[in-house]
Parts: sequence; structure tokens; C-alpha cells
Amino acid sequence: MRSTTVILALALSLSSPLSAQEFFPLHVGNKWQYESWFMGTFRGYYNIEILSDSTMLNGKHYYLSSNPFEWIRINDSLVTYRYDRFASNQDSSTPEFLIDRFQDSTGQSWLSYKFYGSDTAYVESSYPLVLFGEPVTAKVISYYGGQLWLSTEYYSSKHGLFFFYRERGGEYILTGIKINDVTYGTIVSVENPPPTPPLVFRLDQNYPNPFNPRATISYSIPDEGLVELKLYDLLGRDVLTLVSEYKPRGSHTAVLDATNLPSGLYFYRLTSGPYSATKKLVVLK
Repeated sequence: MRSTTVILALALSLSSPLSAQEFFPLHVGNKWQYESWFMGTFRGYYNIEILSDSTMLNGKHYYLSSNPFEWIRINDSLVTYRYDRFASNQDSSTPEFLIDRFQDSTGQSWLSYKFYGSDTAYVESSYPLVLFGEPVTAKVISYYGGQLWLSTEYYSSKHGLFFFYRERGGEYILTGIKINDVTYGTIVSVENPPPTPPLVFRLDQNYPNPFNPRATISYSIPDEGLVELKLYDLLGRDVLTLVSEYKPRGSHTAVLDATNLPSGLYFYRLTSGPYSATKKLVVLK
């Protein structure tokens, strides 16, 4: 049964000013977990986590998000940006692209690169509500590629993204978050899975970890389709493709051979249809 916590709204008066971090709480270790639903069917869990942070060549500080896998920052004016990780590392003027403008009012719009294109973002509404027992302000933003609707997202002025739905991607409902080491709601761990249908989208931790030179990565997909499993370094560069092929629904494994990789922390990301998940691994030589 779907959680109703995220859509409980009460008419409350909020008088405190908003800070830059509130609509998009960026701190290493912050995590959001969502139930994924499609046409009334529970499809599994979708996680977003802040994996690391770094100052880039343009002199600005960014945080690495797991879903999508990109470097982002938010300034004091509540504007979020995405760093172009694919540009040359020798170019100190590497551009950044505007994603959201949380300070804008209902009816305002801007050019957004949230989906890696020049899409139009539009503030649908803003209203007070109670989320996880706390009074906050919600802001609803929709994204369009030309005349085509792409996504609508609901943000809390304290908890970040708490609900969103996408074209052909279903609904995502926040069930638990961890912000600055404080947990709200429930975050399901691999060790304590919920009573769900036997086949859901899942990416397991590699075994062993740390490892040298080989490790096994297990995963499952609820539907047949194209599957990609890639390895990235700390700068978000694609260093190895483990899987890039059509797979049937079910459980699968992949072997990572790190013989030619230096020691260090890496991230591996699984993508299949509307789902994606990212985990960390350590190569230790």
C-alpha cells in the first residue's frame, strides 16, 4: 500500500526565511529513498545519495549525486547547477548548466538543463504542508521539452525532493531520508528487505569489497530490456563498461576485473528502463 505521509498537507503559516540548502540539502551521506510505482504496481525502491564533494576547476564546490550521476551545487539564491563533467580537465572555464530556480514564484519559468537538453521548467504552485511531522513549504516544478511534458517534481523546503512522476516512468514517493545524519521515515536496507513481489529492481554490493583484482556484482531487473552497468571514478568519468546489452527479466551477475585499474574508490551504476542505482566499491592493491 502506498505511503500517504508525503501528501499530507495542512494550512500553516511559515515565517522563517529559506536558506540555500533547504530545498536541496547537499551534504555527503544524505540519502533519499522512494517507492517506485507504475500503473498501480509497486516496482521496487529508488535511491538518491550524495556520494562525495569536490571543488572543480572553475573554483566552485559541487556534490556528487548518485541518481542522476552528476556533480551539482546550489547557491545562496536557491539556484541549482550541474557541472559539465564531460569537458576537458585542462579547461578551467568548464561550463555549468542551470537546473532549478527555487526562489521563483508560481507561473515563472526558465531554461533548464535537468534532462541534458534546453528544456523549459515552470513553477506550477507553492503551498504549506506538513512532512514527517514538520511544517515546510512545498514547491511544484514541471519540465517540458518543447510541447512534450517530461516530469513534475515536488520539493520540500527542508527535505528536498519528496515526490515526482515522469513520462512513461511512473510515480516515486518518498518513504525515508537521512539529512545531516538525522533519519526521517523509513529507509529499507539490503539486510532488511520489505515484503515485496519476488522480483524487483535491485543492485547488490560487490563481493568481495575491497577487492583485487576481481569482484562479482549481482543485480535483478523486473522487466526485460537494455541493461547498462558501468564503473566511474571519483570525477564521474566512465572508466569501464561491464554490461551493455539486452537482458531478460530476472537475476544476473557481472564480473569486474580491476587488473588495469589503480587502487581507489569507484562508483558503479546500473541502469535499466526507468530505473537506476549506484553503489561504491574499493579497489585495494
